[in-house]
Amino acid sequence: MSTDRSIDTDPRLIDSVCDSLGFPVDLAHLVPIVFSACDGLGAAHAPVMRLLHIAGVSSRTKLIDLACGKGDLSRMIVDRFGAHVTGIDACGALLREARKNAQHATSRRRLRFRRADITSLRSSKHHVAMMIGLLGAEHAPSILRRHVMKGGYYVFDDALPHTTRIEAREFVQRSVGANGDELCAWAFVNPASFRKMTVRNQTDIRTGIDAAITIAPRDATRLRRWFASFQRHAARIADDHIVGYWLVRKST
Repeated sequence: MSTDRSIDTDPRLIDSVCDSLGFPVDLAHLVPIVFSACDGLGAAHAPVMRLLHIAGVSSRTKLIDLACGKGDLSRMIVDRFGAHVTGIDACGALLREARKNAQHATSRRRLRFRRADITSLRSSKHHVAMMIGLLGAEHAPSILRRHVMKGGYYVFDDALPHTTRIEAREFVQRSVGANGDELCAWAFVNPASFRKMTVRNQTDIRTGIDAAITIAPRDATRLRRWFASFQRHAARIADDHIVGYWLVRKST
């Protein structure tokens, strides 16, 4: 994957990508290398699919996937349900990978990708909107509901610290209820499964870090420091967070 600095030239989008990862902005050109082996960063596909099934996603569904990354989940939704899916991400390099991989999808005509900052994206009307692995219950609903028609659904995930599953559900109910929306279904991730997924992601990222250091040896210390911080954050979530996926119906 190229490290050409022209990969992402819009400073606002570059800042958005790096902020979401806690990654040094001046090393943004290395992001595609660091994550080259990762298909979906921290996304558990099975609970998402269960919630979309409950939402009645079908071949008639228009779905928008915010912060889609390389589009692996978007492709899975098209293949599983036959839905019309639009993936949105701020990282041009990741979207190029998404488009490349989509060329081999069985339903590629129902799948497209677009580069944009999800926080400033113009409102749209879809049956379903989703955002996985980026923002939680405090911020995701206000963004997602802008892209859903009345009576439609949106899906997001969250990792809530020092709580129980009942308390986590009550917190999300209050968050979406503030907008008049209804929490319809949820799926929790088993801690052991989350740890296994985290280990797999870290192994992939370590491979990417080594490749990035080969290309940019002067940045080795900063890359390793970022990776250590990333590992500590993942360990905290695995140890004392409740990880859940949430399906919400837009009521107003």
